[in-house]
Amino acid sequence: HRSLRALRKLLIAFRSAVHMNEDDQVLLWRIDNAAVYTKLVTTSLRYTPNVLAHHLPYKTLPNGKFKQPSQSAKQKALQKLTLSYFSNLVHLIPQLTDPETLRLALTESAKILPYVSSRKAVKTYLKKCLELWSTGEDDVRIAAFLAVRRLAASTDDSIVDLVLKSTYLALVRACKSTSTYRLLPSITLMKNSACELFCVDHGTTYPNVFGYIRQLAILLRGGMKTKTKASRSLWEAYKQVYNWQYAHCVDFWSLVLGRACDAHAEAERGGQESELRPLIYPLVQVSLGAIKLISNSRSYPFHLHIARSMVYLTRHTRIYVPLTPYLLPIISSTLTASGKPKSSTLRPLDMETHIRAPAHVKTRVY
Repeated sequence: HRSLRALRKLLIAFRSAVHMNEDDQVLLWRIDNAAVYTKLVTTSLRYTPNVLAHHLPYKTLPNGKFKQPSQSAKQKALQKLTLSYFSNLVHLIPQLTDPETLRLALTESAKILPYVSSRKAVKTYLKKCLELWSTGEDDVRIAAFLAVRRLAASTDDSIVDLVLKSTYLALVRACKSTSTYRLLPSITLMKNSACELFCVDHGTTYPNVFGYIRQLAILLRGGMKTKTKASRSLWEAYKQVYNWQYAHCVDFWSLVLGRACDAHAEAERGGQESELRPLIYPLVQVSLGAIKLISNSRSYPFHLHIARSMVYLTRHTRIYVPLTPYLLPIISSTLTASGKPKSSTLRPLDMETHIRAPAHVKTRVY
């Protein structure tokens, strides 16, 4: 069942299924039965990668990256057909509502990537995958991330760079708020999976990691420079640092550097240090500077989030981070408080979902 003629007929029907509700499309087939539609879509998804792999085999390099099929008459003949199918598949993905079919579409679409040379199609596909990675159910999220990781296995450095940047920006957008426990598992899943992507090739990811840590430093410097300005503009500058996105970004880069520069992993490599190890120092400086920016008790939850990230970094890299001067004020705040704590009916402050404590300060609960 590897006939190119049969494949062409199947993909013509597949295009009709994808665009069947669009009035501006001229279609050869009309599909009115839901079972036929589902069978056609699933058959196209499963059959197409196998046929292409038979007629246009591609190379997988020792480092796991794939190399596009060499130029040939058959490759040129199938290029237009492959791009048409891939574009229709990308158009189909947002239409799918069944999680199982959506997961299948993501899994099988990743197998087509070695045959896609259109940069525009790749960008559109990456955008759709990252949207599902940010908002879908867990199984769909994982399938979307595996597709993104497959795209990052390209030998084209510009594609890899696009994947890294787009993945990080999607993570930052998803971290804008962490006000409920419902959001924490999904953000944790995103950070862990994105970390895996950034740890594949340390040399390739170095410029991106350096640039994004530098962005955190620029935001911190902006907050430090406005300390003498009016209180309103001062707080606006502080908000560039004292927010969930900043806290999650520090935690994410601690996760990346902790795994990339893990002491046990480096020992297994014969003592060879990761190319990312020089970035530990600037990340630590940025993190401690963020804690020092505002030292009042309202900001203790933010301080603890940053400190926890630094503890993770220390535990994995065996690099000492001087956290004691920043933790002692929090620990001793109840011992040195002037006056009796105010009674309160507030619930205990949940540190996992708060970075400020405006209503709990000076209360017995806090």
